[in-house]
Amino acid sequence: MVKCKSNLPMKQVISDYQFTNMSLEKIGLKYGVSDKTIRNILIEAGIQLDKYTYKYLTNQEIKKAYVPNVKWDYKKAEEDYLNGVTLKEIARRYGVRNPCSITAVMCKLGHKPRGFKMSKQAKDLPLDLIISEYQSGMSTKALEEKYGVNNNTIRRRLIKAGVQLRKTWERGISKEDKRAVLVEIFGEDTAKGLIEEHGLKGSS
Repeated sequence: MVKCKSNLPMKQVISDYQFTNMSLEKIGLKYGVSDKTIRNILIEAGIQLDKYTYKYLTNQEIKKAYVPNVKWDYKKAEEDYLNGVTLKEIARRYGVRNPCSITAVMCKLGHKPRGFKMSKQAKDLPLDLIISEYQSGMSTKALEEKYGVNNNTIRRRLIKAGVQLRKTWERGISKEDKRAVLVEIFGEDTAKGLIEEHGLKGSS
């Protein structure tokens, strides 16, 4: 005879799930109920289900069962997420280094993933001016600070426009300093050819 959920020994059911290797199906067979009934009992008792159980849950059940193991206020972040606040802004508000962590938690809470919203600053970037400033010697870091966008945004726009990015050792270093580095490493005779090859003659 199938038992009613209210007649089940709650503590024993929870103990079977938490301290044995019994699956929901096996626990259900033990007490004469379905695995879904066992699952609902555990959720109502506030038991966090393991990741292998999530595939059987609806979005609402996932939200009820999942408790994120994070230090930031995921409940307030969830409100912001549902109100359309960008992932980058949510990460900034709650001190999360990687916005992808926000997406991961929101998905486990049963929400649909969404991409990054492009900021107004990124949409309105004066690309021709940025290219000119970069080619005149400004670093991508300086451009990032000037235009209020991410460094990677600047780099992607430059690359897409066909601009060859400077090598790390070339960024923010005068021609005079570059010549000095080459002389120190290769000696004066060898450095002469390298200086000419890299167009480092003349004033800095």
